Amino acid sequence: MIVFADELWTLNDYCYKIVTTTEKEIENIKERLDYYIKEEQEPSIRYIEFTPYEMQMSLEAQQSQWKWIADVTAGHLVILLYSFLEKTLKYIYKWFTEEKIITLKYNKKKPKIYFWMYNIFEMDEEKFQEKYGEVYDILDECRKIRNHFAHDNLEGVEESDEDYIYEERELKESFRLVDFITVISIIFYEIEAVYKRKCRK
Repeated sequence: MIVFADELWTLNDYCYKIVTTTEKEIENIKERLDYYIKEEQEPSIRYIEFTPYEMQMSLEAQQSQWKWIADVTAGHLVILLYSFLEKTLKYIYKWFTEEKIITLKYNKKKPKIYFWMYNIFEMDEEKFQEKYGEVYDILDECRKIRNHFAHDNLEGVEESDEDYIYEERELKESFRLVDFITVISIIFYEIEAVYKRKCRK
C-alpha cells in the first residue's frame, strides 16, 4: 500500500504541474492579448513587422488552441488516474484472493473496478452506493469521461448532435480533478482498513 500511495503522490504532482503549466500559458497569452488590444486603440510605438491588430489576431488563435489543449488535458489526466486505479485494484484483488483475505461473492463483472471493489469491501452495489455515494458518483463520472475520450472525443465529454469540428467541448465546471485524486486516496485507505481487519482474525 505504501508503494501505491507513493505512485499516487507522484501522479498528483504530475497532474498539478501539467494543469498549472497549461493555465500559465493561457494567462500569458491573455496578458499579451490585452496589451495588443490596448496598443491598437492607443499605439505607443511604431510597428514595422506586425501591427497590433495582426498580433491580436495571432494571439486570439493561440488562445483558442491552448483552451482546447486545456480541455484535452483534463480528459487525458482522468484517463491516466483511472488507469492507475484500475491496474492497482486488479493487483490488490488478485493478491487478496490468492492470500484468502477475501473470497469471491459479488459477480458484477462490468465495470471491472466495481467488481473488484465490491469483493474487496464485501458489499453489493446497493450497500456500496449507500456507504460510498460520493465515491461512486465521482468514479462513474470519470468512467464516462474515459469512455468518451476513447470513443467520441479527446475532451472526454458526451457526444452531441453538433458538428464535431465547430462544437465547443469541455468538462462540466463542477468537475474537479482533485476530487478524483481524493476518491482514489479514500479507496486505498478503506482497502488498507479491510486488510488490517482481516489480518487480525
